[in-house]
Amino acid sequence: MACNLTAGIALGCRDNVGGLKTMWITDYTNIASLTQSTGDTITQISGSGTFYEFQLIRTSSQHTESVNASLENGTIFYQGECVTFFAKLDQAKRNILKTLGQSQQLAIVI
Repeated sequence: MACNLTAGIALGCRDNVGGLKTMWITDYTNIASLTQSTGDTITQISGSGTFYEFQLIRTSSQHTESVNASLENGTIFYQGECVTFFAKLDQAKRNILKTLGQSQQLAIVI
């Protein structure tokens, strides 16, 4: 049986650019409270300290979050992971990344 093709598919607008754009990181101890709306959207962060901006190259970074459940303990926790790429690594960037690896931090990804 032959299928009758009745229409084509037009190329749409480029409004679906994906990837991570920016990551903001601060030390976890700087956060006093987080306010969430419905779902997982954070609407307000209060506290003191500095948020540091890390500009990322789109399509070269990714964020994943997995849910981990323990039937033995009756607990659920979330583990987030950001994999990023920084071009032209030099000593100053290396020192920043080394400090990040040694501290507790909170990341907000856009």
